[in-house]
Amino acid sequence: MAELLLTAGTDDEIFTILGLIVTPLMAYLIYIGFFCDECDECKNETEGARIMSKNLIPEIAKMLGVELGEEFKIKGYDGLTYKLTDNGLELTTVDGQKTKWFDNGALNSLLKGKMEIVKLPWKPKKGTDVYTFSFTTHEYNSRFCPHKGVWYVTKWNWAGFPWQIAALDKGWVFRTKQEAEAALPAVATAMGVEYEL
Repeated sequence: MAELLLTAGTDDEIFTILGLIVTPLMAYLIYIGFFCDECDECKNETEGARIMSKNLIPEIAKMLGVELGEEFKIKGYDGLTYKLTDNGLELTTVDGQKTKWFDNGALNSLLKGKMEIVKLPWKPKKGTDVYTFSFTTHEYNSRFCPHKGVWYVTKWNWAGFPWQIAALDKGWVFRTKQEAEAALPAVATAMGVEYEL
């Protein structure tokens, strides 16, 4: 074939010879899937790829019982702290030293149930809204607060004040109003006070 190309005299002869070589080669490459001819099967595979292009890490975090960015430990791996990010499982601390390394092996083991997450005590970030309990005395002017002498759920903006930290240490600071309302009856009973939801 190379000899024919070398001895071909006109452009037409060269293109004819190249056509004899390229056409069967292209047909073969399409046949084995090297190139796609936009068949229905390929279109379905492309559509499937579009569907799976969604990042599933946020949903995996929920299944594992943690939030994105929430630090946790893994049982049996003392000194290591992890968090799930949009990019995967990030090792954040090794023996107190900050690091940033992605651990796909540990993520795989968590997904298979071979490892167990140990949640760390929750601490609000400065400036976030949290919920806790409050009360007013009977002497307090009811124009400012309708709760007369009873405990109720209230919202704080977390600043890390000593009295906020004391409430957090007592277990009386919550991420949501619903969590605080669910906890209030038991806390009020333990404290021997009245409450309103």
